[in-house]
Amino acid sequence: MSGKINIKANNSILIQFYLIIIGVLALSFLRPFLFISLPLLAISFIILFKTRYSINVLFLGACIFVTSLISSLYVHEFNVSNAILSFYFICPVFLIFFSGIKMVDKMRDSYFEYFMKILMVILIANDCIGFIQFAINPRSDDSFVGFYGINGLGLHTLSLINFIVGAYYFFIFQYHKTKFNLGLFIFFFTSAFCCFYGLGLIVFVLSIFAYKFSFRTFLKSIAILILIVSLVVTLFYLFRARTLSYNYGNIEKVALFFNSKISKEDEAQIPRKIILYKNYINVYPKDFGLFMFGSGPGTFNSRTSFVLNGDYSRTGLFESILGTHTPAYALKYVYPLWNSKVVSHKFYTDGTRNEPFSSVIAMLAEYGFFISVLLSILIFHNYKTLIRRIDHTNLSPDNIAKSHIYRNYIKFISLFILLNLFTDNFLEYPEIIIVYVVIFKLIDMAIVKLVPEVILVKGNN
Repeated sequence: MSGKINIKANNSILIQFYLIIIGVLALSFLRPFLFISLPLLAISFIILFKTRYSINVLFLGACIFVTSLISSLYVHEFNVSNAILSFYFICPVFLIFFSGIKMVDKMRDSYFEYFMKILMVILIANDCIGFIQFAINPRSDDSFVGFYGINGLGLHTLSLINFIVGAYYFFIFQYHKTKFNLGLFIFFFTSAFCCFYGLGLIVFVLSIFAYKFSFRTFLKSIAILILIVSLVVTLFYLFRARTLSYNYGNIEKVALFFNSKISKEDEAQIPRKIILYKNYINVYPKDFGLFMFGSGPGTFNSRTSFVLNGDYSRTGLFESILGTHTPAYALKYVYPLWNSKVVSHKFYTDGTRNEPFSSVIAMLAEYGFFISVLLSILIFHNYKTLIRRIDHTNLSPDNIAKSHIYRNYIKFISLFILLNLFTDNFLEYPEIIIVYVVIFKLIDMAIVKLVPEVILVKGNN
């Protein structure tokens, strides 16, 4: 008996150490190691948490393999290296997300709350350094870095992580109105704001609107949206008028897309992120085979496609291993929108509005409509299973508030992540997507911990 207790205690220590590693790698300049060790971290998760998988996962994997083969035959192009790297990016993420709960023993501590504390401590340390850097160089939009570093998407992902962690303390504050919880929310929101990621801020506001939206309280939802937008605009006006003017100019450039009578000079100002969507709509849906099965993993606008195109990658690590590849559809419809010849910091053509990145478009174009819909159904099934488990389990009075916090939080950050997938290739940036997936699974396990006698939903995934 004592041997079993020791094994459980040792496993608990290993899990805590594992979560510390995830936090440190995701929230520091060590993020490239998170990218490199992604498969190992997924395997470690499976072993430590004793996960299991349903037949749905095997079915999804088989469908991806078959449709990838069909797409290659259909477009007469076999991009094996691109497919390998694409699978390298997304398979570990989905292995964790679609894992089922097997560990039902009472855990001494909630791993979810432990993980959030890890994120909180690391972010506070980083953001405090960021505030000092910002005070030293207040005119720069890129000074709020801390020890997070500028690798990958830099301040963009730092901003999103601050929003994700800050939202947690906001929902805690709704049930436990302490100065500590309110202070943490304000601190992380301010930190996210100081990253000056305008599109991320817009998505955050839209996520709040989507979270609060209800047809029964439509006017209230609109009022909340107007209030939040007014607050954000006021903050920009008071503390960063130049950034506000820049983002307003971006909105005007978006409006040019809907104007049928514009000059060639104005047409060149249309954000290339919008042109990406236009290119996909003009090409893929008009060809049934291409629309249903895609052009193949890593062959359009994904991070994989850019990493192997010989122009985008800074380090050339994967190019040296897998070679340089320029798939036909990416070469014709995506690379002209974003390459070293057209991207210029001097002429402001390097902004987020011009980045032809979107995980949603990447999935639709590369894996096809069939896989995208199938994947969406399975993801939504997992999400609804978790929500039902929270809603329909008999909790003690002491745990009801905690379950409400978990429900509200996972609902909000799921919306937040989903909307961000339309704006960038975040599905292939583990510093964001792994953090979300681990939070999702730890909340799933935390609910098991809260319930005296848990009956797991059969076919969790």
